[in-house]
Amino acid sequence: MSIRMPVIQRFVIALVLLGTPAVQASNLPRLAVTDLNNNAVVLPKRDQASVYIVTFSRQAGAMAEPWEEALRDTPGLYWVSVLEGIPRFVRRIIRAAMRKQFPQAGFASFVTTDKDREAWRVFSNSRNPDLPAIVCVDPAPVKVFAIEGPFTVTLLQALPCKPKQL
Repeated sequence: MSIRMPVIQRFVIALVLLGTPAVQASNLPRLAVTDLNNNAVVLPKRDQASVYIVTFSRQAGAMAEPWEEALRDTPGLYWVSVLEGIPRFVRRIIRAAMRKQFPQAGFASFVTTDKDREAWRVFSNSRNPDLPAIVCVDPAPVKVFAIEGPFTVTLLQALPCKPKQL
């Protein structure tokens, strides 16, 4: 029994690390967001490979920073902060803090939305709003892969859309 237990545990961990399809590829949502330059953008991109770091809370945002650092050089990277349910004046404060935190050259990659929380939850396969979700979209043929959790090298290596330098 003691020999089988670690094998079973490793199998369960492997299933968690492999991630799950977030949505059916044919059902990719069309969700409006606003980047830090105040430009309207529709995501997810269907015609290019892209990676989305999706956060629903302050805790998830803090845990997402190492993900952004590790994936920074990945083409098509977007950080989506879902701010639905947060009062308007607080959303303005959050966006102002984001503009101070991130370099202006990357403002187009940092987006917020104050609607479609449930659609983003389904797209990212998020089960816990206090954890960041990482979603990879491959356009040809369209495949969607999502994982959720704090940054670890093991999870990074499990991503099919990891940076080329790994």
